[in-house]
Amino acid sequence: MYEFNIDYFKENMSNPDSELVKALLDYDGALPISLDYPLSIYINPLHLPHNVLHKVRAKHDQKLIENGRYESFKLPGESFSECNERLTRELLEATGLPIFKEVEQ
Repeated sequence: MYEFNIDYFKENMSNPDSELVKALLDYDGALPISLDYPLSIYINPLHLPHNVLHKVRAKHDQKLIENGRYESFKLPGESFSECNERLTRELLEATGLPIFKEVEQ
């Protein structure tokens, strides 16, 4: 199970030139739905720079919408939470960044 690393995310998303922003812009996979709220351009719960949020949302918005509304990225027999865990793991493996922390259940 993974837990969102809010401190790392907030600190690094505040800098448009950070490795996190670059990694998210380069990442072509589907983001886990657990990043939908922190990346919200309307709510902006972490008070991140709007220009950074808009860039990342422009890249990933359609897949986040598809994942949230239609569960488009589920594999056969996979629950929504299992899909989110898999997408989280794929993101972590592709970026190598501590966006999420693995925690014991």
